[in-house]
Amino acid sequence: MKKELLDVFLKKLQGGIRVVYWDNEERIYNNNPKITIRFLKEPPLVSLDDPLLALGDLYIEEYFDIEGTIEDLMELMETNKNILRPQKKNTFMTTLGATLGMGKSKERDMKNIQSHYDLGNDFFSLWLDPSMCYSCAYFKTPTDSLEQAQRNKISHSLKKLNLQKGEKLLDIGCGWGELLFEAATKYNVYATGITLSQEQFYHIKEQIKLRDLSENVEVRLESYEELNPRKDSFDKIVSIGMFEHVGQKRIPEFMKKTSSVLKRSGIFMLHTITGLEEGGQHSWMNKHIFPGGYIPTVREIVNILPDYDFRILHVESLRRHYARTLEYWSKNYDAHKDEIEKKFGRTFLRMWDIYLKGCAASFKLGFIDIHQFTLSLGINNEYPETFEFLYKD
Repeated sequence: MKKELLDVFLKKLQGGIRVVYWDNEERIYNNNPKITIRFLKEPPLVSLDDPLLALGDLYIEEYFDIEGTIEDLMELMETNKNILRPQKKNTFMTTLGATLGMGKSKERDMKNIQSHYDLGNDFFSLWLDPSMCYSCAYFKTPTDSLEQAQRNKISHSLKKLNLQKGEKLLDIGCGWGELLFEAATKYNVYATGITLSQEQFYHIKEQIKLRDLSENVEVRLESYEELNPRKDSFDKIVSIGMFEHVGQKRIPEFMKKTSSVLKRSGIFMLHTITGLEEGGQHSWMNKHIFPGGYIPTVREIVNILPDYDFRILHVESLRRHYARTLEYWSKNYDAHKDEIEKKFGRTFLRMWDIYLKGCAASFKLGFIDIHQFTLSLGINNEYPETFEFLYKD
């Protein structure tokens, strides 16, 4: 890559950056640089039509290192987000591609999910807590461990459902199943989980046998699209960390399907990462971490609820909790770097490292958020009128 190409691009950015090029020439862009980009070797010629994707790939392929705090890096990226976004080209082929991409098949969904969640239970177990909860934890005290905070999250989420003995609960995108097991044992409900991850599916099947929960817990390897209101009917529904995989164009379809299998006055607790602006796509994350993913805004979610007669009972932001969760995950990941590099390679190691650290900083700085929406299908006059019950042990 020609130095002049990078020079032209870097001059567009706001905020101070120090760059040490591969020939040891040093250049300062703007004043008071907090970030240093140190090139380890001359990169190949790449297109900067999608700067974030191009530079992200060069980083994980070890063409350069970044010196400075991850928070300063995320601040710099947020300040320059319009420059770092893909430069849209209004061509027939891009329009056609966007149109074809509006609908996602089960096969594509399964491929996307499995590319992330089926990296191996042994991989995730290195840095998740023993319950294998891969979603935002809930820290009730500053001294809570990650394991305790994940137990808190499950308890907090189940309380919001106001479960009653004998009810039927559906968990859409049930992960490794810990919420299903807790719901069945503590509340004596019939819990059904659906997932597209084969690793998660077989793990839950094994745990059902080990915990002797076959009478109360079942798991299906299927998409939410396969739910059938003729045979599926639930008193309560929960979905934690799955909504981000639905895709912007299919949000109405997801809400329609959910409402069709939830009983009238039933409770739906939706736990999802939320963005600050509609349509925002992170091309590097979509390529490497969450293919097909989309982070909705609170406005998008709230605006569509009346179309399916969902009523808001309670909304809660867990942003700071997710920042702490990700910091724990990143620390655990760091402790197993040698093992991860040996199994997956150095590019993978750097990719997941910057993903975990970057997300932790983004939540901490408020560039993204996460919310739990507690909803009822139609009017529910039986749900507690105040929320003290959520905070009682």
